Amino acid sequence: MLSKYILPKDFVDTIDESLWRHVLGEGVIKDVNNHADVKKEAFLYELARRINDGIYRPQATKIIGFPKSKGVIRPVLHFGLEDVVVYYYCIKKLQDSLVAKINTTEYCFGGFRLTEKMTLHETSTENMIYDPEYESFVKYAFRKSWSDYQNLAKQLSLGSFDYYMHLDIAHFYDAIPLGRLEHEVRNCVVDSKNIIDLLFYLLKNVKTQHNYSYTENIVGIPQEEVGEMSRLLANFYLSYFDSKIVEELKILFGNSKGIEWQYTRYADDLWFAFKGEKSDALRVTQIVSQVLSDLSLHLNESKTKIMTPLEHSTHWCFNYWDKITFAKFDIEKLIIILKELYLEKDNDEETRWFSAFNYALKIVASSISTNRASILAESSFFIDIVLHNPQFVGRNNRSLAELVKEILRDSEPYRKVVLEYLSGPDAIYPLVSFVLWEVFLDLPYEEAIYQALSKRFYSEKWRDLWWYERCIFLNYYLVKKIYELDDMGLEKLLKHITSIADTLSDYERRYVIRLLMRLPDLKGSELLNLKFSEFRDKRLIEYIKTSKVGGK
Repeated sequence: MLSKYILPKDFVDTIDESLWRHVLGEGVIKDVNNHADVKKEAFLYELARRINDGIYRPQATKIIGFPKSKGVIRPVLHFGLEDVVVYYYCIKKLQDSLVAKINTTEYCFGGFRLTEKMTLHETSTENMIYDPEYESFVKYAFRKSWSDYQNLAKQLSLGSFDYYMHLDIAHFYDAIPLGRLEHEVRNCVVDSKNIIDLLFYLLKNVKTQHNYSYTENIVGIPQEEVGEMSRLLANFYLSYFDSKIVEELKILFGNSKGIEWQYTRYADDLWFAFKGEKSDALRVTQIVSQVLSDLSLHLNESKTKIMTPLEHSTHWCFNYWDKITFAKFDIEKLIIILKELYLEKDNDEETRWFSAFNYALKIVASSISTNRASILAESSFFIDIVLHNPQFVGRNNRSLAELVKEILRDSEPYRKVVLEYLSGPDAIYPLVSFVLWEVFLDLPYEEAIYQALSKRFYSEKWRDLWWYERCIFLNYYLVKKIYELDDMGLEKLLKHITSIADTLSDYERRYVIRLLMRLPDLKGSELLNLKFSEFRDKRLIEYIKTSKVGGK
């Protein structure tokens, strides 16, 4: 029966507190009130009802531009609350079978569960080494997986292999064909037809707001902000490759895996170690290309690297990881190591200096409350890192933002430096701007900040990728009570909101609604009734009316 497409209570119970906390307040994009107007159980039961009634539809998403380098961004999708919950539910219900399939090949990392069955105490994972760039809300499982991966790489480096080769899959997530992925999932999980139906309904119909269409997606799984659901699916998709490539390597090098050769993988990073001639690496490349083509995937030719043992060790920066491990609780020594690694960036961009640097940087930034003087003494160094190395501002930017905030709190010159950056031509990465603008939200009001944010808010240049900047402006305007300082500015703002109301995303609408309801003397009530009285707005409006904070 349609009413039993999914079991409502099972749906509600599957959405655990770790996900709920993350989407309500731990993500990169902050809701206007961390979805305080959403009552979890009632929301989930209503969503289950809509799924069972056949009226659930994926919402249009917004892009968060995660910085890479040379102006390139990684288009991470910011799902609406409903779609995050549905995606998580589907993957969590399927994960046991998917993870079991991934784990059939030894030394393939990254395919861990959404809710890992921990065998270590959580505090034990604090001693593990990892790359914070990829960490998200399943932090303990991630840290164990990455630590095991790095330790294996170090063991391989100490072995007697002649060559090491690194291969990378081009446009991995974007290239996965949904039809083939669906076929593999259905073959792997034979008793969950309805859940698989729901999963691929979502994947085939999730769209970005700026590129919406009514045709189904046929290729690509989204890089979503939570980061875990697509990661598990992508790793599962490569399980065929893992088993096939091991068979081919046995034919090429013999059955002495671990002695004559070794294969390991973390997500789309493929590593091969072997004894033999350098020309064998080319044969491996050809075999990998052929097996990947069976999956409609291809190698990124520019990232192929063949290394000697010394080059492999240098590439991984094992010496720096060792230094960081020994100096982990000595912040002044860590800062010295950071400066050494920073020079490594200029000397040789082919090493994995970034991972080691990012790890040490997070340790230092997280200690700002206990090592304030030592860190602030190096303010120039840390500001330079943030402004000129945007790739360090990723999912785990909270500790870095706190560090910058403390620097700016005590230094008007650095506040000017950051503001000049945000207002100038070098601010080309949306996520970096989001993080830095939000730092100013927690600092005292400055007219220069308001004017700079205002200019961005009204400019047509910043309409798409920079959408969250508009939310930050509205938040700044309200929190700093600018409406009390600038009557003409308020009139201009209300007129502008009227003109763009129909194009705002749901997240932007929520910021506008709170602003209009908090303005004194009912100055926003007419516009609120005119443009923001749709069904999707009512829950927040009722919450603010009854909230002591929102109602004043």
